[in-house]
Amino acid sequence: MGDKVLHATRLEVFPALPAGLALGARVTRRVRLVCSFGCNLKGEQVSILDAEGNELAALTLTAFRDAKNESDEWNFTAPDEPASTVLTLAFDGCEGEAADHAASEAEVIIASGAGNATSLAVWGLPEPLIAGEAFRFRVGAKSSSGHSLAGCTIAVRDDKDTVVATAVLGEQPWAGTEDLHWVEVEAPAPPSPMRCSWAVQLDDLTALTVPHSGATVQFGFTAVPRPDSQLTVRVLNKEGGFGIAGAEIRIRAETAAGTVALFRGTTDEAGTAVVAAPSGRYRLVVWKPNYTIAPIEVVVGGDAEVALVADFTPKKKPEKIWM
Repeated sequence: MGDKVLHATRLEVFPALPAGLALGARVTRRVRLVCSFGCNLKGEQVSILDAEGNELAALTLTAFRDAKNESDEWNFTAPDEPASTVLTLAFDGCEGEAADHAASEAEVIIASGAGNATSLAVWGLPEPLIAGEAFRFRVGAKSSSGHSLAGCTIAVRDDKDTVVATAVLGEQPWAGTEDLHWVEVEAPAPPSPMRCSWAVQLDDLTALTVPHSGATVQFGFTAVPRPDSQLTVRVLNKEGGFGIAGAEIRIRAETAAGTVALFRGTTDEAGTAVVAAPSGRYRLVVWKPNYTIAPIEVVVGGDAEVALVADFTPKKKPEKIWM
């Protein structure tokens, strides 16, 4: 029997590391071992060595995809101060029945010094939002490098750049996320109906041990008059006249100030919804999957009632088109 062949191997980090990591960033990568003949080397190990040759981590090759062997996760933290560290990926080689695989090494440079950015999100604004009343909404913030922003203070500014509310980000991230720290904020709505463009700022970052830049996000809303009337809406099936539950009700109107007043409701089991709104003329729109319901104009004042007929028109994939 002839001598076994020797296959060359090559190591690489993926995804590739950027030229500069954010200070103190938490980083997750994997290592690939590629055989020149595309061999499956699952179960073999790759070592991570420091500049003195000491082993910092041993990664097992756990997957084989597209003729490349992939390790389990390699987790590390970039230095908190600008620095550059050189590490070595090392594969000691291995023997096989048909072929041996050569040892290989690859140099990895971990450089930190890039700035840590932050970002903000606003959600959960009430609708309608009543002029002159306090309202609640949520603000979340995230670090580009995965650091916790718990304990940082956010400020809410109105159209005149006046701070109208502040809050401290909580310890627990928003459900389903890893690093989006959030807080429920209470702020006073403007005293009269108007369209508003406010902002949330994250610039008090003294709670962090790693430098970060601040962030600002704009959000808009319409403050509407306090409701003084009720509109009772009944949605009835064209065939049989029975009420349709779960239909979404929207009444909206252009105000004198050019803003849109929007009020919502959902029909109950009897097909009835009661929507509170200020007196005035509105466009009433009703939506329910697989039904066609023509919009109408209504006048709201005191306690008004209106009935709409829904025509059952099933669709294979009903699309929700809403305002």
